[in-house]
Amino acid sequence: MQGMDKQGLGGSARLAALALSMLVAAIVLTPSAAQAAPSYPEAVLLVSGFETDSPYTTPAKVCDGKEGSEWNPQKPRADPPVGIAYALKQAGYEVFTAPVIKGGGTAPITPPTACAGHGETLPNKSTVIDSNGGTAANGIALANLIAFIRDEYGVSYLHIVGHSDGGLWSRSGITQNSDYAGVTVQSLTTLGTPHTGSYLADLAMGLYEGNCDFSNRIEQRICDVLVPLARLIVTKLGKQATRELTSGFLTTWNPEQRIGRCPVSVIAGDHVDFGIPFLGYYTPSDGLVGLDSAQASEALDINGHLIPAPEIPDLRKAGVYDVVHGASVGFLSKKNLLNQTEISQQVAENTILGGAEACNQPPAITSADTDPGEAGSSSAGQVQRLRAPLLRLVAADRYGHLPKPGPEDFAVTPKGVGVRCGFTKLRAIPVMGDSRLRIHHPRGCETQLRVRNRNGKGVARALMLRSNPRRHVLVRLEGDRARIRIRGRAPKSLKAMVLRGKKWQRLKLDRKGRTKLPEADGGSLSLRIRARRGGRSVPADSASLTIQR
Repeated sequence: MQGMDKQGLGGSARLAALALSMLVAAIVLTPSAAQAAPSYPEAVLLVSGFETDSPYTTPAKVCDGKEGSEWNPQKPRADPPVGIAYALKQAGYEVFTAPVIKGGGTAPITPPTACAGHGETLPNKSTVIDSNGGTAANGIALANLIAFIRDEYGVSYLHIVGHSDGGLWSRSGITQNSDYAGVTVQSLTTLGTPHTGSYLADLAMGLYEGNCDFSNRIEQRICDVLVPLARLIVTKLGKQATRELTSGFLTTWNPEQRIGRCPVSVIAGDHVDFGIPFLGYYTPSDGLVGLDSAQASEALDINGHLIPAPEIPDLRKAGVYDVVHGASVGFLSKKNLLNQTEISQQVAENTILGGAEACNQPPAITSADTDPGEAGSSSAGQVQRLRAPLLRLVAADRYGHLPKPGPEDFAVTPKGVGVRCGFTKLRAIPVMGDSRLRIHHPRGCETQLRVRNRNGKGVARALMLRSNPRRHVLVRLEGDRARIRIRGRAPKSLKAMVLRGKKWQRLKLDRKGRTKLPEADGGSLSLRIRARRGGRSVPADSASLTIQR
């Protein structure tokens, strides 16, 4: 009995020890309050832009330096680091980066890379932004991401920083605030964002929709090379994305984006200067976006027509720097909006500044604010008037000459072709960052332009995109009815087409240019209008418009 008691006691001790070890294991394996996903009540979200790849990262220490080349640019011997993510973390902010991927105009599946702390959850594909996709779809993806970090990390107050098109996607996402109820967006900072469009997108779409119908065989061959090249570039970047970066699209998109009276700080670059006063939409620029557009200011187009500013009541101009847009135009300057310490520090300082109202809470409307005839009204009887320049393609002749340019004209060439005004070689800028196609601005040249191949052999391929300030398209909209007219010399023929899916369909116009518009695809309609003054020997003038419905 005594031996059995000792054995029983020993068994009890072993059971007690086993129970204790199981309890310790349970404590270790069960997430405690300290081990659960951390909570970040206030955070910053970084959103990269057009034609970029950016990983999803959280504020976890393990993610420091892994925010991607946009937000953590690698610069030799940089001490301290120069990136915006680093500057914000040094200022005490918890920083997330939005997953952005080059989708080529198609829906992305997963971000290229991701970083999260131990036990933290990664977002699903509905939060991934397509850097070659549409503004509305990317706004929805961003709203989904905000809802995700609210649910997983307890984010209640958020500051957003957007570079390039990321600023437009941010404005679009802010308007989707019903999808992330409980989060207050406190500020938006944009760097090189084309708030009213990019002149290079205007040019790219002008070439993309150009019509090669020259009677001269050499001119036709030149056009047959350059226009398909422009189409190739635009298709690679995404037709919808490129079209939605034009001033025509943003003129109708901006009035629909009401984001309240939150502080919106805008930062711009002005390294590229064509030396033409009063054309801030074009020059100076950061190589891709004009100063007026990056600063969300009203501007004039090349025909002297007004490009209205977006409605941003608390707009703060946070600085203009001698830099270019980003690494894609690094051959113009090594200094860009993302790799300069002073700009990164400026972003951190502007993020700290608060606003009286939240971005996603529209201001209260008083009787003094209302106006039955306000342009932003969406009533069925509202009349909207749009205007677009008529553009014409002119090819270099067999001797390599282009006509004397006007202040609104651009020469376009493939890589390896130079353009001179007299003895002065014109500076070349890639179209949408793609060096295969370049533009040359004549800077007030008073003579014909001379075009030469780099090797001096063969006929140089060059086009001039010309705009006549005395001729443009006027479109009057009322509901689903439109009237299309040509201001200036009347055309012999007028043709209008609307984009339906991936195909252009011709609209039936009566003698006064009136037509009925179809239902909008995704909230907008793309129109292409061609006017011909002479016979087939004279190329048609063309114009493009995007209408919000």
